[in-house]
Parts: sequence; structure tokens; C-alpha cells
Amino acid sequence: MKSYQRLKSWLAANLDVAGRSSTTSWMPVLMGISVGVALLMLFALMFESIVPIDKIQTPIPLQIRQPKITIVTIPENASFPGNNFEPSILKVIIGINNTVNWVNRDAIESSVVADDKSDPDFYNVANADCKLVNGTDEGCVTENKENFLMPGKSFQYTFTKAGVFGYHSVPHPQMKGTVIVEEPMSTDASARVAKNKE
Repeated sequence: MKSYQRLKSWLAANLDVAGRSSTTSWMPVLMGISVGVALLMLFALMFESIVPIDKIQTPIPLQIRQPKITIVTIPENASFPGNNFEPSILKVIIGINNTVNWVNRDAIESSVVADDKSDPDFYNVANADCKLVNGTDEGCVTENKENFLMPGKSFQYTFTKAGVFGYHSVPHPQMKGTVIVEEPMSTDASARVAKNKE
């Protein structure tokens, strides 16, 4: 009750009859609020210089992350010597960007053919019914296979096994590519993804 009486007497002393405050009595309160806001802003700026706010990220569990699709292009004039897949060497991380989409930007057909069975699933998709002809894989490309790419078409595969997987194009033997697949949470995998984003 005494605190109510004190508040009542303070309000009576500091408010005039119209209910407006006198400037002199509210000045210390306003100064206190201003100093408090200034200190908060100073703290925020100091914290920003230690850890930039745009670099603070809440980790998202891998099981709810949506993997990004990584694009590899078969460029225009791919059949000419010196042209290759773009990029020709690709690093991906399982669960983050391990779905690779090859897109044919050339005016003629091309393909994506696994070099070997180091990833049996990739080999089975990219080399289905592949028959060697005269010691080469000329028979690997038929128009009904998903790895056979007419101009403007694409072929997509999601790598789920860590390793280094080579591939090439038929009928363009000079075109060779490599996908390096890393496990998630390896020590340098996260740093590489962060570096690739910059």
C-alpha cells in the first residue's frame, strides 16, 4: 500500500492537471532509455565484428535437408576436340548436393556413360544393355535409354555411395568427367560446400 501511495504522490507531483508530464521530470527516464538502446546497439555491433550475423546458421538435420541438384552441361560444339563436360570434375556431398543433372546444350545428341562398375547403380543406369563393339562401348548409346541425350534433354542421377566415379560421352570419346562423392559431415566437406557458395 505504501508503494501505491508513493506512486500516486510521484504522479501527482510530476503530472499537471491536464495529464501531461513536465519535461524536467521525464528527462532522466528518457536519458536512461536512450543509454540502454545505445548500449544494445553497441553490443550488437561488437558481436557482428566477432561473428557476422549473416554467417550464423542454425544447423538443419540432414534428413530434412532438400538436396540441391548439381548441373553438368554438355556445351555447344561438344563434338569438337578440346570441349568437355562443364565442369569436368565435380565434388558433391551425400545429402547436400549429390543429385547430378547432365544437360545437353549441344545441337547434336550425346550421352553419359559410366567408366566402370565402381558405383553399380550408376553403371546400371548409365550402361544398361551396354555391349562392347570391337573393344569399345559404341553399342552403349541407343535412343531408348535415359542416358542418351538429344539436344535440350537431360539425364539425372543421385549418388548415394562415397567414391570417385568416372564417366564419358559416346560418341564423343574426348569428353570425360569425374564425380567425387563425399560422405556428409566429413571434416573438410562442410568447408568445401561453404566455399562453393561464396
